Amino acid sequence: MRVESKEKLAIMGQMFDALCLLIQTGDLQEADAVRFSAFYPLWQPGVTYNNNTWLRYGTNVQGKPLLWSTTRGNVSSREGAEPDVTPGSYRLLG
Repeated sequence: MRVESKEKLAIMGQMFDALCLLIQTGDLQEADAVRFSAFYPLWQPGVTYNNNTWLRYGTNVQGKPLLWSTTRGNVSSREGAEPDVTPGSYRLLG
């Protein structure tokens, strides 16, 4: 059976979505979550985050996405208040 390129991309997208769901709703320890940081939501300005929400922002020296955790509830993100410059609202997990 031959699968067309467009269909392959759709299948890959669904697989990525499934992995995101499984990882984000799983009961992972922080160290394990860091290993799968690419599957967590990307930090975005203009979004309000709950306490202990895990988000991607920035990269390490190897180019792997960094994972951050909010340290208080209702963190309202905005331009200029990125995780790496707002230590009172975010904690670097790795």
